[in-house]
Amino acid sequence: MLHPCYTSFVTRDFLAKNLMTVILHPPYSPNLAPYDMGLFPKLKIRLKGRRFDIIEEIQTESQAVLDAFTENDFQKIFQQ
Repeated sequence: MLHPCYTSFVTRDFLAKNLMTVILHPPYSPNLAPYDMGLFPKLKIRLKGRRFDIIEEIQTESQAVLDAFTENDFQKIFQQ
């Protein structure tokens, strides 16, 4: 089985020999990025199926969706 480069023994050994600190963390943890688990999927759902011609339109519409979230919505995301 092949391993990603950042978990390979050869890579970790190289980093250790070159005095680089390797900080290990779980590859998947909702505690590390709660917004990825709650906020962005909701944003994606609200923008799904829409077409944008320029980046500024995406930014404006995304901001409007984010502005519509209430404090209670954010609390629910973190409680999940």
